[in-house]
Amino acid sequence: MASQLHKTNFFLSLVLYLGVVFTVSCKKEEPVAQFPEEEQIEFDHFTTSNSLLTSNNINCITSIGGTQIWIGTDNGIAILENGVWQVVDTSSAQLSSNIVNAILETAGGEVWVATDYGISVFDGVSWTHLTKQNSPLLVNKIRSLDQDATGSIWVGTFSGGGLMRFDGTNWQSYTPANSGLPNNSVSNIRCVGNDVWIATAGGLSQFSNGVWTTFTKQNSGLPHNSVYSIAHQNGKLWLGTDAGLAQFDLNTENWLVFDQTNSTLSDGLIRPVCFASGNSIWVGTVSSGLHEYNGSEWTRYSSDNTNLPDDGVEALCYYQSSLWIGTLNNGVFRLK
Repeated sequence: MASQLHKTNFFLSLVLYLGVVFTVSCKKEEPVAQFPEEEQIEFDHFTTSNSLLTSNNINCITSIGGTQIWIGTDNGIAILENGVWQVVDTSSAQLSSNIVNAILETAGGEVWVATDYGISVFDGVSWTHLTKQNSPLLVNKIRSLDQDATGSIWVGTFSGGGLMRFDGTNWQSYTPANSGLPNNSVSNIRCVGNDVWIATAGGLSQFSNGVWTTFTKQNSGLPHNSVYSIAHQNGKLWLGTDAGLAQFDLNTENWLVFDQTNSTLSDGLIRPVCFASGNSIWVGTVSSGLHEYNGSEWTRYSSDNTNLPDDGVEALCYYQSSLWIGTLNNGVFRLK
């Protein structure tokens, strides 16, 4: 009898054990994250509620003087230096307009600010304003700035103003009517050696020793004629367009395009392009977040897998080993 009870208890224990094992093994799997645990990241977040940002709509970010980060918004500039914020805006006549589109530090240490009402220039002490009303600027809505090897400042405009060059004394304008510029809307300018590269709504233009060359979808590997941004590294141009990211090798003149078919760029509307440490290139998009390309693999960072609440990335800047990300509506994020 005791032996029978022992067998019965053993059988019941075995059934219970197998039931537990079966239950555990059949437990529903939790959704798997898009990236392995070691790649999960979290961004520092700056907004109008926890910093001196005067707007959460970010247009540009630039490092100045090696110690400051200047953040251009649609309501002035916020400057961060060693954890201390300050604001630059129209209230004390520092800016000609609070809508800030681009910021450039010149070789001489001046800061040029492109706004919707001309250019504001800071010499380290005081501000000077250049507008259509007091200078040869054709329009007041300024979109982009860069400086070439000779020290001349190149100015890209909206609203029919085309491209302008200031050599420190004289201004010269370039439009489709008097040059090879294909379109009067200039989104970005990048000076590389003796060449000036211009991103326009009508393709990519090169101005080299007085000669114009324009690359379009029709005559080159450019995927779209609307070119938004230009970055340069190691003899290659990286171009943000409305149909993906294009790479143009200046030596071989070969084109390479990254889009939804061969990368994580599900949104073809590319905006800022930025280089970080190593070979990493960072790409911001209108609606699919931030993307990193390390030369062989792509990684996407978005509201789906990070604390980024805004998948619209408008500005990028690599500064002091951190990537600064300006969004369309949700302030600034920092990735250390």
